[in-house]
Amino acid sequence: MLLSLSDGNFNIPNSQYRSQFLYHYCYFGNFRYRSLIGPNGSNSGGFSRHNSLIKGYSESLERIALMETMISKKKSFPAINVRTLQTDIMSDYEMGYCISNTNFSDTTGTASSLDSAQLINKSIFELIEKNALFVMWYGNKGVHLSLDKTNSNIQRLLRTVKAKSLVPQYFAYSFGLIHTVLCLLERSNGVFFSSGVSGNTNLERAIFDSTQEALVLGWSDHTRSTIKEDFFPKGFYEENDKIYHLFKHTNAKNQIVKMSSLENKDDVKIKDLLSSLPTWISDIRISVLPHASFSDRPVTIMAYSRNLFNGLPNKDSINLARSINQKTIHLTYSQL
Repeated sequence: MLLSLSDGNFNIPNSQYRSQFLYHYCYFGNFRYRSLIGPNGSNSGGFSRHNSLIKGYSESLERIALMETMISKKKSFPAINVRTLQTDIMSDYEMGYCISNTNFSDTTGTASSLDSAQLINKSIFELIEKNALFVMWYGNKGVHLSLDKTNSNIQRLLRTVKAKSLVPQYFAYSFGLIHTVLCLLERSNGVFFSSGVSGNTNLERAIFDSTQEALVLGWSDHTRSTIKEDFFPKGFYEENDKIYHLFKHTNAKNQIVKMSSLENKDDVKIKDLLSSLPTWISDIRISVLPHASFSDRPVTIMAYSRNLFNGLPNKDSINLARSINQKTIHLTYSQL
């Protein structure tokens, strides 16, 4: 099932003044594995109906493929460590959803595409972005990004944000050539609305994608709570707003950096991308996931690292023994 919605446009003939931001929701049903139930849908958004549909469909393939990996009952899968170019294996708990504190993982590092080179880059971007988010959120290491020079796509997106009476803030942190951008949206009255994160060697692309994600996640969360009042736990929005203002306060004195001063790179070769990363990231394994469509294309892969977090760095599922913590912010459990 596919649901497509657009922002309300009323009697405005000139597209320059219309937001026309499209939201897509793709429902593909539930998979059950033991006591776990997998995700049943995916969200996407953008100005292009075609691109939004492809993005939502790709995400659904990634989620279905992960559940199929768990259902297959295989204990290991062939992989290649792109850091050493040696063949390796990935265990079943590394390939699927895992709620263990030691090896927590979700859809992080998965990518689906027709282009093999873009596929690998995309999976590594997503793996790195969740770890950059950890460094920014818990270590206050991100710079405050000033959008001093934006392209027409970002400008159009910012008009959409403004039309919704939302105020954006941007923070960034770089691992090698990969810039991770955190977009925080608040309402005009200062209340937290939503957030989005994206990593890319192209800073403008990361800004654009993180803003799009923030809009989509905001639409998704607030729509669901409208349809079903108790969809989220009591105090969910109040707690999010409290955490947001704490982050905003602790990062108030962060260095302000103009986006024009940071490097933008397109079509970076995999070899150059990997060589720019810290040497302590010695393990990035990539494996092909089962086909989740009726065709052999597109291909879906997953990138996993024992040095990094392989999921959203939630407070309750962080393993501080991982290299990402030991080599960066040295967080302790008492500080969480």
